[in-house]
Amino acid sequence: HRGPIGGAPQQGTDRLILGVLIAACCAVAPATVIGETVNWNMPLGFWSDATAWEGGIAPTADDQVRIASGAVSINTDTATVLQLDATQGTATSVTAGTLDVAGTLNMAGQLVVMDSGTAQLQRLQTSASANLLVQGPSAALVLVPDANGDNGGFYHRGYARIDAAGRIQGESLDNYQELWVTAGATAAFNSALNHTGSSLEVQGTDSAMLVTGSTTNRGALTASSAGRFTSESFDNFGAMNLTDGATGNANSLVNHTGASVTVQGGSALQVSGLITNRGDWVVQGPAASVSADQYLQQAGHTWLRGDGHLTANALRFEGGELTGTGQVSGNAGFSGTAVLSPGNGPAARGEIEFTNSLDLFGILAIELGGLNWFDQVLVGADANLGGTLRVSLFNNYTPEIGDSFDIVLANAVFDGFDRLILPQFSGRTFDVVYGADFVRLTTTPVPLPPAGLLLAAALGVLGLRRRARPLRFLRPAT
Repeated sequence: HRGPIGGAPQQGTDRLILGVLIAACCAVAPATVIGETVNWNMPLGFWSDATAWEGGIAPTADDQVRIASGAVSINTDTATVLQLDATQGTATSVTAGTLDVAGTLNMAGQLVVMDSGTAQLQRLQTSASANLLVQGPSAALVLVPDANGDNGGFYHRGYARIDAAGRIQGESLDNYQELWVTAGATAAFNSALNHTGSSLEVQGTDSAMLVTGSTTNRGALTASSAGRFTSESFDNFGAMNLTDGATGNANSLVNHTGASVTVQGGSALQVSGLITNRGDWVVQGPAASVSADQYLQQAGHTWLRGDGHLTANALRFEGGELTGTGQVSGNAGFSGTAVLSPGNGPAARGEIEFTNSLDLFGILAIELGGLNWFDQVLVGADANLGGTLRVSLFNNYTPEIGDSFDIVLANAVFDGFDRLILPQFSGRTFDVVYGADFVRLTTTPVPLPPAGLLLAAALGVLGLRRRARPLRFLRPAT
């Protein structure tokens, strides 16, 4: 309200009229309760049936819903609420409609989303007793952050299965118990954390776990039977397994101390950037492969079993061991305490092939068990030697004098080992022979001490024997 034309506002009159309007509105429309709790009141029924709800009124978008017993089905309609709490022993199914929860769905019972059903939530939190199933090519569970970008998370402590081309997607996954993605289903998140003691498995052709950001695994993470796991980055503190034709993709991967990565059964792990290994890394089987731009081992163990294949543009071993039988493609280098040990343990012959160059400035550990049963390193390019050669015998084998063993075969061999640790047995040992393209161990007698040392030893013995009668030097006759 304003005063006469061209005049100043009449502030006192404005306040009075505003107060009258507010009072009138309040008198006409009574206050409503937002966020009222509505309870499910039937053993079995449909969400849209008002009589199934306590008080005979179906919940609205502003209500909080509590299902303490029974089973409720959403089959054609859209159910929109602010929050939903379902206790242990209850069942909620979405088969042809939509469940829309603007806030949190707290699930301790069973939630089934199948056929053409859809559940859209801001946050899903399941307890240890919960059972979640998303099943069917048109079934979807979508976790959507609010307008501020908050949440969109799946905090899972029960059992969940995404099956038969079903789909779950959200901002983040926190898995504390058991989650399966099977039979062509997809789970997609921006980040994923698999907690200690938990299990996450992707199983079956076209089944996929897709993480656009980081994945941290502290439990058991498995891709099997042609399943696929993709993440921008992996931090593995638990057990990561790819088996039976599974694939894994990442830009970077760190396998921490005490953790393990196993790639076997025709599976393939591809990392476009750096793999850092400080734990156990196993590549098993002729069709199993691990490839990266760079492979760096700072500690731990890399096992090549059954002709497993490890590929990188550059491979650096600064600590730990590389053992087994298989192939390494890329320029490889060993330094410091890093050990190259063909074979899978004592009494097991091993052969590791390096298709490119090898800089061996760490430790080469070779075992000999027979003329046709000894460890060997094959190098397709140059072998640059330094560091330590450590040789041991197994299987009670005693080489004969003249027996020889080509322990390194290369396109060209440069320099030699700085330190030799060679066994002595039955008065025999080895000579190390460096050829243009080989390193050979040849069995020889243990060398006798130099002549001067023998004379000094003899004189010492003679002196001991004649201690009672000292030697005298005779003067020449005159």
